[in-house]
Parts: sequence; C-alpha cells; structure tokens
Amino acid sequence: MPTINFTSWSTGDLISDNAICVYRDVGGNRYAVTATDDSTITPNGFYLENQPRTVEIPYIVKWASSASQAGKTLPYGTAYNRRSAATEDEYCAIEGLSANMRIIVDNADLEAAPAGAYRSEINIVIEPR
Repeated sequence: MPTINFTSWSTGDLISDNAICVYRDVGGNRYAVTATDDSTITPNGFYLENQPRTVEIPYIVKWASSASQAGKTLPYGTAYNRRSAATEDEYCAIEGLSANMRIIVDNADLEAAPAGAYRSEINIVIEPR
C-alpha cells in the first residue's frame, strides 16, 4: 500500500480514503483484518506522533469491504471478522479494487495539537477465515 499523505491542515476533519485490493483464493471469500500502528506514547491506540514522539494526535481507522464505502471503525489490534473479498483476481484488474481504508483525524484534536509534522505507520494484516 502506498504512503498516505495528508495536505496541510487549516480547518475541518482530515479524511483520506484509500481503495485497495483484497482478493480471495479458491474457496471461501471471508477474511479478517487487523490494524495496529507504530505509535509509542499511548499503547494500543491509533496516534499520529511528532518526530521526538512527545505529542500525539488520535486518529480513526475504518474498513469497508467495498472500495466506495466509509466502513466500520477498526478496533486496535483486534481482528475484525466477517469481511468478504469480492474478487478472485489478485491484481483486482477485472473486478476493480475491493476494499477501502479510511483514515480520519478529528478537527478538535488537530486544533488542540501544536503545529508541526506528525506521522504514523499503520500495519494491516489480512487473513482468511
């Protein structure tokens, strides 16, 4: 998955939709998705952090089993089950992209944070069910 870059923020929530390919092999089409990140200040939650890792901004990760949906909020580090892979094509070239990951950073949290650059690396694990 490519890097997700937000533009400079001025007002409102930051939202990024990222359509991706999740395919099924022969057999069942169910899968589970588990998300974590590399934030270190507060464990077991999704946070953007500044470079010295002294300030954090929470964010929400949502997952949808369609490239055009907003999806359900993913719990940190816990498998989200009952997703359905819509395609058997590992490149999603025939049926198109089959899932969407939405990242939301709330306006109030952005307003409360000092100006600066923030980052986080999200880890997504997809496993058959």
